[in-house]
Amino acid sequence: MGEVKKFERHIVVDQPSQEDDFAGKGHLRTAHQLARTLVEFDNEDRSIGLEGDWGAGKSTVVELASKELFKKENDRFLFFTFDMWSNQTSLFRRTFLEKLIDWAKREISQDRKRLTQLDEQLDKVRDRTVETKTNSFRRLDWFGVLFILLAPMLPLALAWLSPFSVNPSNGSPLSFSVFGFLIPAWSLAILLVGGLYFAFLLRVWLRARNEKVKFVEALSMSASLFTKQQENETTTQNIREADPNEYEFEVTFRDTLEVLQSNGSRIVIVFDNIDRLPKHSISNAWADIRAVFAGDPTNPNKGQRACTAIVPYDREHVFSAISDGGQNGSSEKDLFRKTFDEIFRVSPPVASNVSEHVETTLRKGLPNFDDTSAIYNVTKIFQRSTQLQVRPVTPRQVISFVNEISSMFAQWEGKIPLDTIALFQVFRDEIEQKPQSLTEMSEKLAPYLVNCDDDDFNRHLAAIAYNVEPQLAYQVLLEGPLSAALINEEPGQIQTLAAAPGFSQVLIEILEAQASAWAQEAYATYAQVAKNLGSVSLDEQTLSHVLTLLALGLDDLKSAKIEKPEDVGGLRAIIDLYPIERRSSVALRLADWMKNCFDAKEATFDDGKIWVKSLGKLISDADGSVEAFVEPLLSGLRLPQNVQFALGVAYDCDEIGLSFSQFNHSIPSKSFLEPLKSKSTDRPQDFHYVFKQLKSAKSLNSVDLLALLQHQHDQLTSQTFGGEDDYFAFRAENFIATYGAISSQTKAGELLEKVSTNGTLAWHADATKQSEEADRALAATIWLTLQHLGTAAFDVGANTNQPPFGNLHPARQRLSQNLSGSTELSDAVIDELASHVIRQEAVSKWIGLAATDSPSQKIYYSVIECLGKKDTLYPLPLKILLRHYDFIRKTFKDRADLVLKRTGGIVGEDDFKDLDLKSIPEALLHDTANREEAGWKLFHAEVETVLTKVSDEEWKTLLASDSTVLSVLSIEATLRNFKLPAHRFQEPVADLVVELMSGQAKLTKRPNLTEQLLDSIPPKARAAMPKAIADRMGSVSTTKETFGYVQAKFSDLVDKVFAQSSDDNKVRNFATPAIASATEQGASFVEKHSRSLKSALSKVANEQREHFVEVIESVRSEFEAQRHESLATKLGVVLESLEPKTDDIQERKDE
Repeated sequence: MGEVKKFERHIVVDQPSQEDDFAGKGHLRTAHQLARTLVEFDNEDRSIGLEGDWGAGKSTVVELASKELFKKENDRFLFFTFDMWSNQTSLFRRTFLEKLIDWAKREISQDRKRLTQLDEQLDKVRDRTVETKTNSFRRLDWFGVLFILLAPMLPLALAWLSPFSVNPSNGSPLSFSVFGFLIPAWSLAILLVGGLYFAFLLRVWLRARNEKVKFVEALSMSASLFTKQQENETTTQNIREADPNEYEFEVTFRDTLEVLQSNGSRIVIVFDNIDRLPKHSISNAWADIRAVFAGDPTNPNKGQRACTAIVPYDREHVFSAISDGGQNGSSEKDLFRKTFDEIFRVSPPVASNVSEHVETTLRKGLPNFDDTSAIYNVTKIFQRSTQLQVRPVTPRQVISFVNEISSMFAQWEGKIPLDTIALFQVFRDEIEQKPQSLTEMSEKLAPYLVNCDDDDFNRHLAAIAYNVEPQLAYQVLLEGPLSAALINEEPGQIQTLAAAPGFSQVLIEILEAQASAWAQEAYATYAQVAKNLGSVSLDEQTLSHVLTLLALGLDDLKSAKIEKPEDVGGLRAIIDLYPIERRSSVALRLADWMKNCFDAKEATFDDGKIWVKSLGKLISDADGSVEAFVEPLLSGLRLPQNVQFALGVAYDCDEIGLSFSQFNHSIPSKSFLEPLKSKSTDRPQDFHYVFKQLKSAKSLNSVDLLALLQHQHDQLTSQTFGGEDDYFAFRAENFIATYGAISSQTKAGELLEKVSTNGTLAWHADATKQSEEADRALAATIWLTLQHLGTAAFDVGANTNQPPFGNLHPARQRLSQNLSGSTELSDAVIDELASHVIRQEAVSKWIGLAATDSPSQKIYYSVIECLGKKDTLYPLPLKILLRHYDFIRKTFKDRADLVLKRTGGIVGEDDFKDLDLKSIPEALLHDTANREEAGWKLFHAEVETVLTKVSDEEWKTLLASDSTVLSVLSIEATLRNFKLPAHRFQEPVADLVVELMSGQAKLTKRPNLTEQLLDSIPPKARAAMPKAIADRMGSVSTTKETFGYVQAKFSDLVDKVFAQSSDDNKVRNFATPAIASATEQGASFVEKHSRSLKSALSKVANEQREHFVEVIESVRSEFEAQRHESLATKLGVVLESLEPKTDDIQERKDE
């Protein structure tokens, strides 16, 4: 793998641009007008609103206007921007003033005078000077005053009491000599204390007088023990207050403007990002801003104290914040017009060239990225992602998009294509909120893929979402959800995940890791996995791998005894996953696994039933039909050597559409004999189902069958079964079934004769006549008896006692009455008899018996009628239909169609050997001519083959004898459009027509001779026939009888022969005999050909024409005179008048 190229990445800073880089130059036009407006608003308080969406470039417009004013006004206009958003937590007025002054000090840093003035203004903003005068002293209470007064006297008292106050030498008081006078020491103390008291009292008096305070207060103020304990002070303090009020703010702000604009400069204040504030803060912020430039309307600010303000804002956002929530009425919308003197609308400039701007910005963010195709894709992805947004694309939106994708591109060091990262950015919010949504985003991503050249974009999107290496992305995205979905009972989860990228890869990894564990856990779990896999569509390669893994897991399926077939029904889902050609092998493995769920030696009859029904769950489709793969499956499957298990399989195999003959086993016939005898004795109601399957599988040989029949015979003839729980009907029916399997054996016939003639059957039928099985018991008795009798009469016999039955004669007598029809059999008995006939495949025999006179013919006929109503009637052999179809059609009536349908399904080539056309009933030909069953199509093809092989000589014979073969030909020709070879049949037909016309052939009825026969002649050969016959008619003559006969049989052919005949032939052999016949048919013929006859009459000899006139005159007098006169007129023939001539009348009178 090559070294990954390092890409340089720069952050594209979102700041006002110095140039309008957009093709439309919309920002520049707005900036020009803004600059002109600022100049116009030079000396007055004015406000300007800049409306525009977030990121539309409002700050860029201000920057461009500033740049233009800088060039045109020589730096006279200065722009101060106050960010409302960044200062939203500060006190507006103080913060605004402090930042304005701080900005101003930087702008005029060289002007000391104005800097000093600005410092003063800053102090006004920051501090307020307060001068405080303080008069402070200590105030004593009365105890303090007394202490102060008495304290000086303490030394004096001490002196009086002290031993030093007496001269120790003479005992006299201590004294001092002053100017020769001896003064006692204590007098000096008194003088000093008195002076001190005088001075103190003088001070108290003066303070009380001067300060006008009470004596005690003056005494307290004067009795200071320390310096400065009582004095007057004046203190000056700078006190910081919370925020200037509106008046203080107005004065300070205008003073500051005056300082800044004293040299002719103009300050433009820009309040930016007000629309970024929380909605609840915008109303207050709007009021604070308005206070800056609104001023006092009665005393407007002008000149150096005037303010010009610009407020960029998003109109909708601000309006929604400050409105009352009602309708946007004109009074509310007027808010902006009242706030601003001028409003400019700033539209996003990239609406017309989004792609170019995205590309330019992207190249700034990734300067050394040179994949032009990827850059183009990114621009188109961004453009498509913004097509449906309500607001136009803004430069800030582009910058944000580019910074995001370039950051991720650098983070992944170019491992993930840039266009894929752009795709992630478009859906970033949705993906980061729920990374699993990547599995459901195929439809959303589809429109963008035309601009994404990453073949592995799904993996890369997952890698970004989970911040993992791409090779691990799918696993992280799908492993957990997919593992859970595979064993979930609802397929909806895996169906959703199937559309996710990487589904196939992760699916394989999960199956490799867990398939064996699921199989070992429970076969139901494994079946659920297969079912869920079957609910999704997998590509061929993935499916092949999945099937291989599932096949390996089959070896680990946990064996557990199957309690009911429904438990393993889910395993069918495993088979359905495989292609048809592999299903049999998988089904075989599952069938063997199910077989191993039962103990081969200890398995029971019921276990066999459960196993075969479980097998049915695997091999049947949704409609319950057996699948095509069952044949190879069964050929490889072998039943265990357990007779009871095998009998259980035989019992229920027909329930799943199978026959026991399809199962492989190596159990000998002899092994089945004793269990069957037990079933026949102990569970006669189960015997029939088991025996039927063993018989079809030929699992029983004739010796064992005969032994079984002997056992059943012995039971019926030696034991009484007259109770409800004795099941005589089942026992008799079981005897019928066993006999039917070996009916051709002499010994079986002997056993049938014994059981049907000794009277025990009649006794049982009579003994059970009040039970629920009475009809079945009587039907079985009658069937066995008739099977032996055929058309013979039943012999009642004499009174006989036979233990343990007693006298059998009464029972035999009642049975005889039933057989003869003197006692009417119920419909239920007839129905049961019909069922026996069908089960023993004796329908053909009974149809023959019903068509033959016998003492029991009424029963036979009733049974045949009932058979016609049976849906279970099996297909009848073709030979039976050929022999008895008219009887069957009459008896079965509308159900005959069902017979034809079923027989048509079994007819084969072997049924057509030596097919005799004369023996085919016309009704059968007619009813099957257009049937779709393959057998009937084959039948008619064979009939037509035989017809084709008939020679002309044979046709002459058949035509002369009016054979029924002619009817066969007519039916095939008219109903199946059959055509004989062109060189066959037309000459014999032509010969017959000429012979009939000339009287050479006898005019017998000939019911099989019809004009439909001519439909079997090919068209061109048939078209040539009239001319050939006409030519031959020239040498013969017809009579009115022969003409009328032939015209009745072949009217169309006669017309065509007439048209091809000569004029003489037309008059002589057609017109003349036709008129002579004096029939409607003859007259109509002449009328039909009157035009041709008129021409012919004008050309024939006079004798011939006069003969025709005589004939028509003769007929006219006897048959429809007026019609014949009209006909003569059409033919151009003049007939004599029917009225006598005058001369003739006179002659008669004379006579």
